[in-house]
Amino acid sequence: MQIKFHEVCIALLLVCIVVLLNFFAENYKLQQYQIIQKQQTLERIKYTRFLESKLQTLKQQNQQLEIKLKQSHNIQPTSQVSRQIESIINQYNSSHKPINKSLVLAIAKIESNFNPNARNSYSGASGLFQFMPSTYISIIKKHNLQDKGIFNIESNTVAAIHYIQDLLDSHNNDVDKVLASYLGSYNQSYINKIKRLI
Repeated sequence: MQIKFHEVCIALLLVCIVVLLNFFAENYKLQQYQIIQKQQTLERIKYTRFLESKLQTLKQQNQQLEIKLKQSHNIQPTSQVSRQIESIINQYNSSHKPINKSLVLAIAKIESNFNPNARNSYSGASGLFQFMPSTYISIIKKHNLQDKGIFNIESNTVAAIHYIQDLLDSHNNDVDKVLASYLGSYNQSYINKIKRLI
C-alpha cells in the first residue's frame, strides 16, 4: 500500500514537534536548575558574610575582654593607691596653698574607688577622679602640668588637685558648690556620700 505524501509530511511534522517539545522541556529544566544554583550561591555568600560579621564582632568583644583583663591585673591595692594620692597631695601642699587632703581622697573614693584604670563606658570619664578627657586636657594646659596620661595615678591626681583648688577658690570654699561643679550638676546624694568621708 502506497503511503501518501501528505501523510509523510504530517508524520515528519509530528516528529519535529516532539523533538522541539523535548528540547524546550530540557532547556526549561536547565534554566530552572541554573536559577536554583544561582539562588543557592547567593544564599551561601549571604551566609558567609553573616558568619564573617559575627566572627568580627566576636573578635572585637574578645579584644575588649583582653583589655579589661589586662587592666584588672594592673589595678593596685586600694590602700597602696590611696597612699600614693596622699603622698602627691603632701608634695602639692608643701609648695602651694594647702588643699583639704580628706576632700581629695573622698572624691577619688566615690568616683573610682581608687581604681586608676576606671572608665565609664557611657560618658568616657576616666581615671581615679573620673575626668572627661577634654576637662583633663584643659587642666593640664591651664596649669602647665606634666601629662603622663589620664590613667596615670600621678597625672590624674595632680590635675584633680589643681581642678578642685580652682573650684574652691571660685566658690569661696563652699564644699557643696564645689562638689556640684565637679559633678556637673547638683546631686545631694553624691554630695552627702563625699561629705561623710571628709
